[in-house]
Amino acid sequence: AKKLFGFEVAILSALLFSVNSIINPSIGLKNFYNPFGAVFLFPVFFFLFYQYFIKLQVKHLVVSLFILGLIIQFQMAFGIPILFITTALLGYLLVKKKKLIHFVAYLILLIPLSTFILFDIKHNGLQLNAFVDFMNNKNIMSQNLFDIIGNRLQSMIFGFFDQLSPGQNLLTIFYAIFFLYGFFIAIKKSASPQKIIYWLFGYLFLSFWIISLLYSGSIGNYYWPLLPLAVILLCSFYKIINRKIFIFAFLILYIVNLYAGISAIVDFKIDINKRGPHSWAFNYYVAQRIYEDAKGDFGYFNFSPDRFAYQQRYAMIYAKKDFSNITSFPSVKKPLTYLIEVDPPKDRPELNSLNWRISDVGIDRLPDKNFRFDFIQIEKYFLNGNEIQKTANPYLLDNVFLR
Repeated sequence: AKKLFGFEVAILSALLFSVNSIINPSIGLKNFYNPFGAVFLFPVFFFLFYQYFIKLQVKHLVVSLFILGLIIQFQMAFGIPILFITTALLGYLLVKKKKLIHFVAYLILLIPLSTFILFDIKHNGLQLNAFVDFMNNKNIMSQNLFDIIGNRLQSMIFGFFDQLSPGQNLLTIFYAIFFLYGFFIAIKKSASPQKIIYWLFGYLFLSFWIISLLYSGSIGNYYWPLLPLAVILLCSFYKIINRKIFIFAFLILYIVNLYAGISAIVDFKIDINKRGPHSWAFNYYVAQRIYEDAKGDFGYFNFSPDRFAYQQRYAMIYAKKDFSNITSFPSVKKPLTYLIEVDPPKDRPELNSLNWRISDVGIDRLPDKNFRFDFIQIEKYFLNGNEIQKTANPYLLDNVFLR
């Protein structure tokens, strides 16, 4: 922020983003998961790409693309669209400036994306084929285009701008309008090269939402890495619009974010059992109880409605260090086997574990024992030889199903 707009804007940005970051705007308080990497790195990528745009020094392009590769690792659904958007802009710029040789800088992507490449080599192009099938799917936009556009507008106002002004209320709409108003005034009044900052952000921001139309489903919180830059740009309006209006709007926004953060802290559940699915302490507690119940070697399978069950998998692996006398086998049937099942959302009961247990795990009977920890159901089975020989779906194995 300081290098883009100066010290005053940097201080305002740090103040606002610090209170905005008290809570994770995606899933609540005290959660730290993979998209954070993209959130931290995207402003760095933007700054370096901006430096390349105005100076055409290939070192800036190389480093910015390397960081973009890391962003793809942290949040693929954000990083890949940004890669396509950036490449389109670079194609125009390098043709115009007759610097096509600079496209060699893309070779740096081989380093951060090497895990994808090696995985596909090992598994016969599994990810590449899935991407090609997706692009060739005639039903890629199965919904009405106007419905998708309506969904994106709603996600932009009550999703992205709600991260800036939490509450999904009139203030959220106000600050969406305030941001757009300040943005267009900034483009009109700013001198080069700062004008390029606004144009570049506008291009990336708008293009991301346009390219998201290719996917008819919900885009979740994939826009989250844009938030730090939006905060910086909003604070840069300090130099553009009437100071009194800006200070009033800034103070209200600061208080709203501070109130949301303090409220989240006050409402935080002391009881581990009530902290919800994204609490590390809760998932670790559940994993420890399973090891204590087993008292010996066992196999286990994880289920969640999204089929990934990241938190529960990691907790089971981590808890193993506390029980060195016990060997646990993820996604493997043993005479003692546990199924760790996360409840489906209340409005989507069909996303339960029944079909997964029967078709994927290969267990078609009631458990010998079950016990519950809030939203997690634990099913305990003593399997006989025939039940163990009925193999589970191989794609449940961690090295393929969960890259």
